[in-house]
Amino acid sequence: MVVMRRRTGLAGARKAAGHTQESLAAALHIDRSTVIRWEAGEHAPLPYLRPRLARLLGQPPDQLRALIGDDPGARPQLEPLNGDV
Repeated sequence: MVVMRRRTGLAGARKAAGHTQESLAAALHIDRSTVIRWEAGEHAPLPYLRPRLARLLGQPPDQLRALIGDDPGARPQLEPLNGDV
């Protein structure tokens, strides 16, 4: 089972920057459902979108990574199959 965590900080940064999900999606030329998935923790923004996303949210890249929960060394936590460890 992959552990997902809502990104309330990302949603808060979006609102603080004055964007709705729709306006942020339009500025990034993506679908609103993509922003919804980011905020729900189902997906993370693709690397090529991150610099523009950071600018739109008024966040430095390091802060955006923290909002996304992007840790390059982290791996999704999966449950072992058939009791394997």
